[in-house]
Amino acid sequence: FSLLAFLPAFWLYHLCWKFYNKAALELKRILKVAGSPVYDHFNSLCRESAVSIVRAHHQVDRECQLNCRLVRDKQQPEYSIMYVEMWFTLCVETLGCLLVFSVSL
Repeated sequence: FSLLAFLPAFWLYHLCWKFYNKAALELKRILKVAGSPVYDHFNSLCRESAVSIVRAHHQVDRECQLNCRLVRDKQQPEYSIMYVEMWFTLCVETLGCLLVFSVSL
């Protein structure tokens, strides 16, 4: 009887994993794309005498605000990844509980 419970459960685990895997890969790609402007901005400030030029033209506040905005935009996909992982964990735990319940009958 437990085999009857395991086969649909494995199929449901597989479906959840496929859905999660597609979303996780896409979010990781978006995370890398979102991180590029942050690294580019930091790299442009580190070149030669860019920091001195920013200070000379009194643009430190503007550059700090730009950096904060870029970092904030970079963090949004990280939160989405966290939510997708939480969703997958919830699905796996729910399926596990249903499997244990069906086997215990």
